Amino acid sequence: MTTANANWKASAGIESAASGLARLHALSDQKPDAIPSLAGLSAIPQWLFDAHAVLRDEPAADKAAEWLRDNAYVVDRALRQIREDLPPGFYKQLRALAIEKGIHSPRIYDIGQGIVRATNLQLTAESIARFISAYQQVETLDLAELWALPTILRLVCIERLVSSLERIAPKLVAPFESITSKKLPLLLDDTECVARCIRCLTTLDAISWAEVVDATSAIDALLRADPAPCVFQDGHSDAGRLSPSCRRSGQAVASRRA
Repeated sequence: MTTANANWKASAGIESAASGLARLHALSDQKPDAIPSLAGLSAIPQWLFDAHAVLRDEPAADKAAEWLRDNAYVVDRALRQIREDLPPGFYKQLRALAIEKGIHSPRIYDIGQGIVRATNLQLTAESIARFISAYQQVETLDLAELWALPTILRLVCIERLVSSLERIAPKLVAPFESITSKKLPLLLDDTECVARCIRCLTTLDAISWAEVVDATSAIDALLRADPAPCVFQDGHSDAGRLSPSCRRSGQAVASRRA
C-alpha cells in the first residue's frame, strides 16, 4: 500500500468513527457527573512517584519505567494543566450525555476517548480536526466543548498511561477506576501505550488550539457570516457559551451539512 493510500484509509477511518459516535450520542439536560479520573486527579502525582519504585522490581517494566522517569516533567505539566484549565465552574457548563445507568459524563469526554481510539494514540492537529469536523457533520459542538477538548485529551492520555502501568506492574492499584479504557483497550503493547501517551501529551502542548477551534467551530463560522444575532450570555467574548438562539443557529448549520 502506498503512503497516500495508507493516509487516505486512516483518514476515512477517523471520519467514520467520528460520525458513528455522533449518531450514538444523546444529550441530557442535567449537569455532567464527575469523571472518576478527574475526581482522583490529586492522588495521581503520589501514585506515579510510588510507581517508579514498583516498576524497578518488575523485569518487564524497564522500558516503561525509563519513559516515565525521563518524561516525569511532561506528565506533571499535564496534570497541572488539567487542574487549571478544567475548573468546576467550567466543567459544569459542558453538555452531558443521556444514559440510562452509570455516569452522565460530558459529551466531549466521550469524544476525547473516541479520538484516542480512532488515532490509536497518535494525535496530530490534523487528525483531531478531521474527527471534530466529521462529528459536526452530524451534531454541532459548542465553543465550551471545543475549548475543553485539549484538556480532556490530556486527561484521557493520563487515564491510558495509568491503566497501562497498572497492567505492566499488577502490584500497582490505580487511584481511580477508568472504566472506558478497560472496556475499550487499544491494540497496543502496554509499554508502547506508555510511550504514545507521553508523546501525545507533548504533541498537545505544541498544537495551537485557537487555530483548531477556528477551523472546526460551526458557531464561529456563523459568527463570521453574521455576528449580529449571536451574543454571549454574560456579555463576554471568551465565555464559551453562546445565547440559545445562536446555538440553535449553529445546529441548523450542521443540519444543512448532513
